[in-house]
Amino acid sequence: MVASIFVLQGYDTPRRPERVAPLAEPVVRSLAERVPAVPAQTEQAGSPSIARRSRHAAKTARREASLVAKTAKASGQAGVKAGQVSSRIPG
Repeated sequence: MVASIFVLQGYDTPRRPERVAPLAEPVVRSLAERVPAVPAQTEQAGSPSIARRSRHAAKTARREASLVAKTAKASGQAGVKAGQVSSRIPG
């Protein structure tokens, strides 16, 4: 119960890094001097990279294509079923 506030704040930080960036600046600056992988400015740390955005876009496109294929298959099956039922009804 007590840990839930930490989880929520941890989840919110990547979504709104401008809220904690000024507080993290001294720590990030000292780390950036020692570790080359750490960005020098805290605002850069919060924005997603182009590679991550590309992977996310590709994943979303694959998911949507899969959903379209499933929808088309279900619609086709429904059309076949409707055709079979309508052929049985005397008209």
